[in-house]
Amino acid sequence: MTAAAVITCSEPERLARAMGRHFAHKVPVEQDGARTRVLLAAGRFELEPGPRRIAVRASAAGEKELADVKRIAENHLARFARPGEIDVAWEIEGHTSTGTT
Repeated sequence: MTAAAVITCSEPERLARAMGRHFAHKVPVEQDGARTRVLLAAGRFELEPGPRRIAVRASAAGEKELADVKRIAENHLARFARPGEIDVAWEIEGHTSTGTT
C-alpha cells in the first residue's frame, strides 16, 4: 500500500536533510540525489524536496503498517518544521485523509 502527500514549507531541503540525519541514527536511510528514503520496520517513507514544498511518499505491506509509517513521518515532519505548522493531506488509492500538525 502507498500514500503520498505534498507539503508546503519554507525550507524543504533543510527539512529533508534534518529528517535524514535524525533517522540515520536509528534505522537505515538512503540518499538518492535530493531524495531521502527512510526504512522503518513497518515500511518506508521518502522525502523529495522541491520549490517551497516537500513530497512525501509512504509505503508498507498492509493498512496498519501504512498508518504507522504515515504517523511516524507526519509527527517527525511537524517536529522538524517548527516553528511553522504543516498540513498533510495523504492520498491513498484515490482517497484523501487530512491531518493537521
